[in-house]
Parts: sequence; structure tokens; C-alpha cells
Amino acid sequence: MSDIFLSEILVLSLLLFPSLRPFSKRLKKTPAIALFPLFAFVILIFIVLGQGLFFSLLPIFIITLICIITEISRFAMMLRDLPNNFYPIHSMVLRVFILLLIFGAFFTTFYFSPEREIDCSMANAVREPLEFTIADKKVSAGIHFFAKQEKNENAHILVLDNFSNSHENGNSISRYFMNANYSVTELTNFNPSFRRSFLSLDIKRHKQFSLALNEFLSSLGIQNKRIPEKILQSEFNLALSKTVKEIKNGRKKHGLREDVFIYVFSESADNEALYEYVSKHPNDFEKVFFLLDEASLDSFKQKLKSNNGENLAFVFDERKASDFSREEALAPYCVYIQAKNKLSRYGDLRGDDVLAAFCLGSKRDLGREERQAVARAFEKYLSF
Repeated sequence: MSDIFLSEILVLSLLLFPSLRPFSKRLKKTPAIALFPLFAFVILIFIVLGQGLFFSLLPIFIITLICIITEISRFAMMLRDLPNNFYPIHSMVLRVFILLLIFGAFFTTFYFSPEREIDCSMANAVREPLEFTIADKKVSAGIHFFAKQEKNENAHILVLDNFSNSHENGNSISRYFMNANYSVTELTNFNPSFRRSFLSLDIKRHKQFSLALNEFLSSLGIQNKRIPEKILQSEFNLALSKTVKEIKNGRKKHGLREDVFIYVFSESADNEALYEYVSKHPNDFEKVFFLLDEASLDSFKQKLKSNNGENLAFVFDERKASDFSREEALAPYCVYIQAKNKLSRYGDLRGDDVLAAFCLGSKRDLGREERQAVARAFEKYLSF
């Protein structure tokens, strides 16, 4: 089971006791139950610090605050050694309402529980941090996974993940290739100058959560849609060039072939910056797989045309019952199109935070298995 799922169940279980207390003689004899909502709130804080921000925590957070407010007077009576086991009718009715909220939260917690992680034996790979030095400052940029027995000793996979601090052992795409015994590097920090906010440094999933929340509130008309901050091309280029060097250095360190083909997997936010880079450094990568949704296709096509690259890429639309030919797969670029509700630019959001994906218009059954299908298409493309 997912750690976040078990944590949510623990918090909701703590909230049950003070809400059930008016209806149980045994619970009425335990005045310290008034403290349980405070314990639940502290646990929520540690969940956020340890596991990150999730949409599924929002209703639990709201219910916890309601429970704290309703128990404040009883908490004060407990501190003054006064009996706090008398509940008037209106107080009992209020707790019936809170119980309904808690049971509703239990249902959503189970229904929108995170999908099981893709199995990946870390025994098959050596995990190392991807680090490089910029202006005498060491930058944590991502993770290396060097296979102990490579399926293809001539290939190395580079995965560009939009969201730093989201996965300690790689996202679903990285894990797929690790299971297939490829060496993989996951690049998550495109900001070599390390200009980051306190939140983005210390709280996991901050960027992913804020982007999803911004888009959800905009769809409800609560706020104007804010355009996400663009990656600076100069910083992106520097991070990517450093990563290429570190891949070669790391492979040499582990006794793997240094002169290999690097195949890149990229999702929406990085696609244009990556294309700018490969246009100027065509020898750094063998093939590039661009994943984007239908809404981004026209603008990205214009990008390709403006750089005279229309004959260097082919477009494969996942929604159509077709397959790419060997001739197409020999092109250095593949543009892989998904339906908008698959939220391609959000990475593993559909598997990690199912409620957030649902709020953004995705379906409940679109998760890690679908991500695996994308990885299989990428593997087929690079194998030609």
C-alpha cells in the first residue's frame, strides 16, 4: 500500500474518536480524546514535510480544522480538570455532521488512493545522485541509475522530469527502463544557478501541486490562469550539457561503455527548450522522444517548421489505430501525441495524486499502466 494512503487513513481514524465520543459511554470516560484532532493535525504537517503536497490531503486538512475548532472548549476543560463529557443536543447534531464528512473522506481516500508503484528492483542498478559544479557551487540535478547488466550497452536513457523532489527512485518512465536493464539518468533540476524558493527546496511535489491547483482554480473561474514560469534557455542548455558529461563520466566510473547513444524522453514543459538545444547540438543525442498533448501540437509544429526541422521528425498520434514504420522510426525526433485528459505534462500525477488528476479532467483509470504504454512506444522507437 502507498505510504500516503496509510497516512490519510491514520489521520481520519484519529478524527473518528472525538466525533463518536458523544455516543459511547466508554469514550466519554476518556477526556484526553479531545487532543486527538491536534495529534491528527501534527501528523498532517509531518506527512507534508515527509511525502509532499497532495490534493487528497486538502479535504482531510479541512475536516481536521473543523474537529479542532469543535474540541477547543473540551480541550480547555481538560486542562482545568473539569469534566468535558457532557454534550448538548446541538453538539451531538454537529458531530453527526462531522461523522458524515469523515466517512465521505474515507470513501474518497479509498477511491482516489494512489496507484501501486511500478515494481523496480534496485538490485539491478547502482543509484547515484546526478551532481555537477556551477560557479564553485555543487548542484543536485537528478539521479543516475547504472544497470549492472545492460540490455543494450550502446544505449543510455535520459528522462527529463518536470518536477524535482517528486520521486526518490525514478518516475514510471525511468522505472520501466530500469526494469528492462537500461542505464537511466533522470534530470529534474534545470536551474544550475540554484535560484529556488524555500518551498520548492524543502517540500516535495510543491511545483506539481501548485501547477495543478492553479489550473483547477482557473477552470472554476476563481482566479485568472497564470502562465507557468518558463525555463531559461541558457540555464537549460548549461544543465543539459553538464548532464551529458556526467553521464559519460559516470559510465566510465562504473566500467560501462563511455561512448554510447543517448536517447531522450521529454514532456511538455521542456519540449521547446530541448528542441532549441538539440538544434544547436545535434551530436549529443541519438534520438529524442517528445511527449505532448493535442492542445500543444500546433504550436510545437510551428517550432519545428521555424527551425526547418519538419523532415527530421514524425508525429505518432496515440489516439489513432496506427503504428509507425521503420522508415519513420529512423527519424531523430518523434512527436508522440496524447489526448488532453491524459495530462501528459504532469508526469506521474495520475498515479501519485489521483484526486488532482480527476479535478483536472482525467479519468480514474488513467494511471501508471498508461505511462508504461508510452514507455513501450519509446523503447520501440529507439530499438530501430
